[in-house]
Amino acid sequence: PLFHKFKSAQAISAAMQKPVIIKGAEMGTLAGAIYEDDDLKNCHEIGHSLVANGTVADVAWMVTDSLSTDSDFQPSGSSFLPSFNEAQSLNLMERPFMTRTITIRGFDASDDTVDRERLLNTICTANPVSLDGKPNVLFHTGLLQTAKAIKAKVERYIDWAPPSQKIILNGHSIGGSLSVMILLLLAHERGPKFVRNRIVRVYSHGSPPVAVYRPSSSSPQPKGKTNEDEAKKKKESNDSSSSPIPSVIIPRADDKKTKGNILSPTLLQQQDKEEATNTKSKSSSDGRSSKK
Repeated sequence: PLFHKFKSAQAISAAMQKPVIIKGAEMGTLAGAIYEDDDLKNCHEIGHSLVANGTVADVAWMVTDSLSTDSDFQPSGSSFLPSFNEAQSLNLMERPFMTRTITIRGFDASDDTVDRERLLNTICTANPVSLDGKPNVLFHTGLLQTAKAIKAKVERYIDWAPPSQKIILNGHSIGGSLSVMILLLLAHERGPKFVRNRIVRVYSHGSPPVAVYRPSSSSPQPKGKTNEDEAKKKKESNDSSSSPIPSVIIPRADDKKTKGNILSPTLLQQQDKEEATNTKSKSSSDGRSSKK
């Protein structure tokens, strides 16, 4: 009920409770742990081992390893191999494998080890910029440069991980935004196949949008439609919107006809009937006068 008016809000089915709620809560805890002084202890409490951490472009990051299963990311009962029976599918869903999580911190006003004013200026540098001259997708300029700097530092931890180890990108606030941008940068530089094979999930907690898609004006028209049809439809819409709007004259409350009463549909109908009767009587009187 709280989010029922949001078009993007969806009910979480029983089969998705573990990958959405439980795993999401784990990643949320990890995204909060990076704000704490003792992040090592907080990581251990949720089953993560700290691999590396640091600060780039006034933004803190950390890399952790943990065990996951397919059921952490897939609906319960789903099978990747349809030839297997249900029991075998469930066993596969609980097969453990290593995951590496790269968590990026959001803006922390209490951290005096970074230049907070410079980071704020970076966040406020929001003029749109395209990537490699492609105008269809525009990015937040300041955070794009920050994402490139963080990616250059943490990308080695992706390459050093074995091929079977999946990667998770995680972050809160602008940390989540930077995680999304790093995903887009990896897809741009290494291709979507690499991202599908290595990046299992991106968790973004309360993050502002940092990119916008702008369709090209030269993009192909949908089948069955032409530019002339679109122009004609637009012209008809403009013509209909420019048609005169009927005006309604409301008499004042001290008008003799209203006698100080508040106007109502019933009162207006009575006034119309009286005016029609008076007009008819006057026409009849004028007709008799002309005969004389």
